[in-house]
Amino acid sequence: MGLNTMYEAPRQSGRPGETVVTSTCGHNCGGRCVVNAHVVDGRIARISTDARPWESDHPPLPACARGVGQIERVYHPDRLRYPMRRTGPRGSGQYERITWDEALDEVARQLVRVRET
Repeated sequence: MGLNTMYEAPRQSGRPGETVVTSTCGHNCGGRCVVNAHVVDGRIARISTDARPWESDHPPLPACARGVGQIERVYHPDRLRYPMRRTGPRGSGQYERITWDEALDEVARQLVRVRET
């Protein structure tokens, strides 16, 4: 059995110089809200809820503050942008940057350790 698209949103036009990308807010949320990311010069300028009428049997919900606030998740200065390994005691805030290969190897080692215990 393959995956089927239940509904594909029509493209929404933005302001001049703006591209609107329709997506969902799936991180840390069980809702089905649909959001529009308004992109200017390759950067999200704002996020809006998608208020267009939908014809699906399972219509999406309008975006709540969590959905609209996803722009903060993308551009917050304290977000993680590369893998880190803790070098000090838990809670000390001491980390070192590692490569993606090192991070994947560490995850694999820990998964094997858990499986074998």
